[in-house]
Amino acid sequence: MERLNLATNAADNQPETTVRPTLTVVPVLQKTERMPFTIRIVRDDAGFQKAVNIRRSAYGRHLPEFAEKMEVEAVDHHDGTVVLLAESKLDGAPLGTMRIQTNAYAPLAVEQSVALPPYLAASRLAEATRRGVWRAAWSGAS
Repeated sequence: MERLNLATNAADNQPETTVRPTLTVVPVLQKTERMPFTIRIVRDDAGFQKAVNIRRSAYGRHLPEFAEKMEVEAVDHHDGTVVLLAESKLDGAPLGTMRIQTNAYAPLAVEQSVALPPYLAASRLAEATRRGVWRAAWSGAS
């Protein structure tokens, strides 16, 4: 910190006639792309229902009996958990969803099946679960 103070004091003591180098700003060549969807954190019942509908669709392809019983889960509302929802900009239709849970307030779901090594057990972790994409979004089907 003392070096920073010395540098500041030295700069303050320079006469105004000192020539200071200037940097030329060069515009970066960037391509701006607009995605046809938005992603938001779900905070309302309608959003949770859209997420569940995506989950049912995704899980129904492989586990139809499980998918039929899917509802909004209690963990969707827990502290340290967010449900993300991708929605079409065109009509607001749900396109995908994912739940992200941290271990800030409770152990992760994966910890029910696996014992974490000590170096991870003491760390802040997150896991993504209940991922789903609307079938037409990935297959090109309508």
